Amino acid sequence: MEQNKLYNKSLWSPPLAEIPTWVDSRLSKFFARIRYLFYRRRATPNLLPYQEATLRELQNDANLLFPDTDKGLGPCAVTYDQYVADALVHLTDPTIFTRLSREEAWNAADTIDQDIRQWLSSHKRVLNKDAIRFIENHLHENQKSPFGQFYMLYKIHKPPTPRGYPTRPVCSDVSSLPRGLGKWVDIQLQPVARTQPSYFQDSYCLKQLLSNIEIPPYALLFTADAKSMYTNIRTGPALKHISNLLRNKEGRTFHHYDAPALIEALEIVFKNNILQFGDTYWKQISGTGMGIAPTPPWAAIYIAIHENSVLSCWTSQVLFYRRFIDDIIGIWVCDKDPERNNALWTQFTCEMQQWHGLEWEFSPLSQSCNYMDLTLTLSIGTIHSTLFEKSQNLYLIYPHTPHIQGGLSRVSSLEIFYGYTAFVNPPRNKKTHPPPPPPPTNRGHHRATLTPLFHKATIKKIGIHAMYTYFTCVPHYLHSGTDLELYLST
Repeated sequence: MEQNKLYNKSLWSPPLAEIPTWVDSRLSKFFARIRYLFYRRRATPNLLPYQEATLRELQNDANLLFPDTDKGLGPCAVTYDQYVADALVHLTDPTIFTRLSREEAWNAADTIDQDIRQWLSSHKRVLNKDAIRFIENHLHENQKSPFGQFYMLYKIHKPPTPRGYPTRPVCSDVSSLPRGLGKWVDIQLQPVARTQPSYFQDSYCLKQLLSNIEIPPYALLFTADAKSMYTNIRTGPALKHISNLLRNKEGRTFHHYDAPALIEALEIVFKNNILQFGDTYWKQISGTGMGIAPTPPWAAIYIAIHENSVLSCWTSQVLFYRRFIDDIIGIWVCDKDPERNNALWTQFTCEMQQWHGLEWEFSPLSQSCNYMDLTLTLSIGTIHSTLFEKSQNLYLIYPHTPHIQGGLSRVSSLEIFYGYTAFVNPPRNKKTHPPPPPPPTNRGHHRATLTPLFHKATIKKIGIHAMYTYFTCVPHYLHSGTDLELYLST
């Protein structure tokens, strides 16, 4: 695993004298022939004239920036002054960041370089050649610009405040000196994070987990979202608790890491997050920077240490509990006495908050909830799921070609498989509760026009018989070929 991920691109090329002459001739003929297959075509634009004019006006406005939005909702337009003001809200928080002069920042970079090289020297006995070469290569490549880069994602799915939309700070470490060491740390922490009881890979895996649960009659769903999770993970307590876990698990549960080397690397990576924003330099003195390579498993392990302790005392009430980074989904078994149930729920949510300032915002207990890209609903001992899309997603799905019809011809078998298995429940009465219509229908395209295109795309991609074979890997969802035909026809 480590050798594949810590890969250094080879700069070797064969000597020209050793390349056979026929190679150039054959390559020349090959490129000449395929050049006729690729040529410019005049296509009808899929934008209306006023849309083209609006985009041209935005593009020509020198005062606008186009940052990305949170949750993958696409780009947005922000004035330069607004973007800087929003960034300074985070950077000028004295509890999280401190400003450095240019000289102080470069001196700190020299110290980081020396610390990493000293770490390599001290722990070379437990490092393989690929890891050493990978870390040294990143140190060399990032010497000219040794700092991380600060930017923001706009949370347009959240209600705007008087100051504007809230933002998520990101500390990209791609150009920083600790980048190579951070990637090595990430590889060491990932197996530890994946073994935590609350871990699941994606919404499809969540659906599989939920389908195996028998829901009691008094159960309700709940979700929780961490408030500024990365910022509120304090570096000191996190290092202490994660280090203790790594020492205790080394040689028992896990055998792939050396605890002293990994713990020292954690300190270097998370205590030396120096960022550049424009012509200013900042050092993060508390919290965890989103965008640092090992941040996801670091946060997952840190939170799991607390939640494992809390959940062990609530096995009677918490029937199901999973967390995807900072989003919790759970099933709560209610007490028959409403007053006692409310008291127990309040106590549980309070205990979850007691972890070095990390705050969780819990939803009310309910029969249905939206979680990730699913809408989950409890129904007579089972959980039904349908596709959930944020309203902003309606404006950000573009066809692969200027025409929606041409775009649909490229629908992949994996997309159809995922849509069927993750969002359509077998027990459902498909005549009275058909699957949700595909997004193009929300944009004015008619079902009668789209249905034959999906048929054509499916058959062209892998063939209808291959599609039947493909779906048999989850026979629970596909009872017969008729189910697939019905799914395609709706």
